[in-house]
Amino acid sequence: MSPDGSADSQGLGDYLGGLMAEFPQRPILDPDDAEDFVATWMRFAGFRDAERTAKGVDRGIDVRATGAVAQVKFYGATPVGRPAVQQLHGASAPELRRALFFSASGYTRQAIEYAE
Repeated sequence: MSPDGSADSQGLGDYLGGLMAEFPQRPILDPDDAEDFVATWMRFAGFRDAERTAKGVDRGIDVRATGAVAQVKFYGATPVGRPAVQQLHGASAPELRRALFFSASGYTRQAIEYAE
């Protein structure tokens, strides 16, 4: 599936994961840098208008594009749990956008099961 929603022989996760492997990697310095990196990656992935959201009440959305919203977690070694993934899903649903979650510390099994 491509960012514009058209179907192909791959699932969205496979498509985006393959793009991540092609995208130039670099060290992430801090949470703001992580959000900048994700916005740049989303533009590379086809979400051409991806931009960071303003600080403040963003309902967990750190990067917004026409076809997707993203949350970026760059803290500690604690994996992201199901509640955070559910929150992003709930925030993306009214906007009819794909929800993309980026974590530097991984995800719990429950978060992965919910996302699948």
